[in-house]
Amino acid sequence: MTDENWSLAEALIPILKPFKQVTVMSSGQNYPSISSVYVHLYIIMKNISDLKPDDAAAIKECRKAITNELQTRYYPTGYSVLNAAKAAVVDPRYKLLKFFKEAPQQETYAAVRLELMAVVIPDPLTVSQTTDAITDKTDEPESKRQRLENVAEKFVFDDLASLCAADDNASSVDELSTYLSETPLHVNGDILQYWRDNTPRYLRLAALARKYLCIPVTLVPSESAFSTAGHVVNRKHASLSPDTVDMLVFLKQKLENVLQTMIMYLMTMTDLHY
Repeated sequence: MTDENWSLAEALIPILKPFKQVTVMSSGQNYPSISSVYVHLYIIMKNISDLKPDDAAAIKECRKAITNELQTRYYPTGYSVLNAAKAAVVDPRYKLLKFFKEAPQQETYAAVRLELMAVVIPDPLTVSQTTDAITDKTDEPESKRQRLENVAEKFVFDDLASLCAADDNASSVDELSTYLSETPLHVNGDILQYWRDNTPRYLRLAALARKYLCIPVTLVPSESAFSTAGHVVNRKHASLSPDTVDMLVFLKQKLENVLQTMIMYLMTMTDLHY
C-alpha cells in the first residue's frame, strides 16, 4: 500500500468506529436492543455528516454514500410507525424521541396512542366475580322468578356502571401523557427493572413494552448459539442426546459470561490500585 492509501485508511477510522460500537451494543443478550435502533442511527449519521475542511475527496464521497445508504434502508416512508420507533417510546430512556424531528415524533406517539386504545386490561372485580362463580358450588339453584329479577337488576346496574366508569380511551391517552411527562430514565438505567416497578402504574404501556422490547435487533445471539452447538456436536460427539447438548451449550455461554465479569472486575481493581 502507498502512503496515500494508508492516509485514506486512517481517515476512515473515525467514520467506521461508531459502526463497531453500535454493532457490539446491538448484539447484547441481557437487555432490550430494538429501542436503541434509531438512537444509534442518529448518532452515526450525526458523526458522518460532520464534514471537515481537510477531508479528502474520497472521504467526502464515502460519507455521502454511507448517509444515502442508511437513509434508504432505515428511513423509508412511514418509518416513524415501525416497531423500532414504537419500542423507543416504551423505553423510558428514549421516550421523548429527541432523535426524531417534530412530525415523525407526533406520528409515532399517535401510533402508540392508537395501539393503547386496543389494549384490554382485565377488570380485577370482574375476574374476582368470575372466580367466585366458578369456585362456589354450594349455592342452591335459583328459582325462575329470582333469575329474571337478577337479570333485570344486572341490566340496570350495568347501565349505571357504564355511565360512571372512566373512558378507556381517555385513560390510555392520560397514561401515555403522564408517562411522557416524567423525567426519562438515566441512559445507564435498567429498563427491565423500570417496568417491573412501574407496571401497576402503566398497565397498557407495560403490555406494549412486553410486546416490543423482546424483539432482538440482530441474529447474533442465535447465530452464536448455533456456532457453539457446532463446536459441541462433532464427529467425536455425534451420539450426544439433545438434552445434553442443550446443557453443554448453556454452560459454555454462562462460563463465558462469568469469565468476562471476572476480567472486568480484575481490570477495575488494577485501575484502583494504580
